[in-house]
Amino acid sequence: MINKEKNKIGEWPEMGWEFLEPDDGELITVFIPHETQIGVEGGMHTGLCAMVFDETMGRAVNNLLRRADLREESKFVTAEMTVNFNKPIPVETEMYSWARIEKEEGRCMFTSAEIIDKNGEVFATAKGRFVRIKSR
Repeated sequence: MINKEKNKIGEWPEMGWEFLEPDDGELITVFIPHETQIGVEGGMHTGLCAMVFDETMGRAVNNLLRRADLREESKFVTAEMTVNFNKPIPVETEMYSWARIEKEEGRCMFTSAEIIDKNGEVFATAKGRFVRIKSR
């Protein structure tokens, strides 16, 4: 897997999430779903799963602006996101949301991501479209 210390670019302490950047245009969110986040099937609540995808894909896109020193001028926001759930995401287990930028068209960035465990087993996948807006 990836070196957490070497590739860490941020965290969201309230959620217990860490953000890693392995390559340009890619981003990984490391997270552990907890017992309080269980949904119907005994796995992580699917709404929280969508939130992880949104944050991971959004950070991947906005990190490109940060590296290009354009963060003050504009930012990307979620326009559309589709999530497919393959199986319940286990709780109390370290999981990884791995996102990448697929292409750029005009003001839009298209992304994809998956939530995997340490063995690379895929639990959910997502696709997103992010639109560039001017910063205020």
